[in-house]
Amino acid sequence: IQFRLGNSQPPESVCSLPCRVGQAKKYVEGESCCWHCLDCTQYQ
Repeated sequence: IQFRLGNSQPPESVCSLPCRVGQAKKYVEGESCCWHCLDCTQYQ
């Protein structure tokens, strides 16, 4: 199979990228796999 731009690898299916250390995921309402990364509070 050939994908866009002649790439033989399938495109990544990612809604949101992983959060960094010191961040927590806040899921987007209505989207089961999408989130926003928010900085953790002092005792999180």
